[in-house]
Amino acid sequence: MLGVSLLIAIGLFAVPKASSFGMQQQEQQPDNTRMNKGDASKDATTADQQKMNPNDREMSRKIRAEIMKDKSLSTYAHNVKVITQDGKVTLKGPVRSQDEKASAELSTAVRTFETPVRPAGVPPQPGTDTFASLQERATTARKQFQAIVDKYPHTHTADMARYFVGLASSQLGDYAAAEHNLQETAAVSNADLAALGKFALASVYRAENKDAQAIDIYKQLIDKPSVVVGKATAQMELASLYGSQNKLDDARKLYDQVAKDNPSTRTASLAQHNKAGLK
Repeated sequence: MLGVSLLIAIGLFAVPKASSFGMQQQEQQPDNTRMNKGDASKDATTADQQKMNPNDREMSRKIRAEIMKDKSLSTYAHNVKVITQDGKVTLKGPVRSQDEKASAELSTAVRTFETPVRPAGVPPQPGTDTFASLQERATTARKQFQAIVDKYPHTHTADMARYFVGLASSQLGDYAAAEHNLQETAAVSNADLAALGKFALASVYRAENKDAQAIDIYKQLIDKPSVVVGKATAQMELASLYGSQNKLDDARKLYDQVAKDNPSTRTASLAQHNKAGLK
């Protein structure tokens, strides 16, 4: 169930668009003078500290490619320095706003959350980013998302990062943290992000056997569908929950309604298939 929330979220936010937050950008050549002076301090992380091992170089290359792909970012952001040391990524350089800098870091964290998990007993391969387990990946990603929330608390990107903290917490079985973060996400002003927060929160409630709370959320999403969580999506999840509760008549009615409202679609076929499987 949470997998659906993750797929929707990654599709929307894997490459965060600074322009979607109404940021004004004036293209000009970046002035890195102050940043270069800062690099002179003895504790500063600098480009010449980039590790030469294949994994770190490849991670830096991928992150750089993601940043350059996002044409909504300013020239400042496109010229940010990407430094990877033993898997830890540092982004250095002036950017035009806190939200833009947070967006670049969110891209890095989402990439971590998307990184494949290698099969048990298979060693890591040079030049390929993998994790040994889902738990290891979720733990690493949650730290990165939480760092964004802590560093940029009053940005829209922090709201998105908080949503991912909730997803990662749920994957780790930390349902208290998942509830807290997803409840905050469900209350944000951005309607699409709030809908994602509610959808994921309902899945957490189901995992905790809090079915009444989950049902209430699904009904809210059905009554007020959004671009990212459509009416049929919420109906299908509610029907699935009714089926698990042995409320078969309620489940059948929902599946029938989905098929009626979405004729000749894959969604209708899935609804009919799920209805046939009710016992």
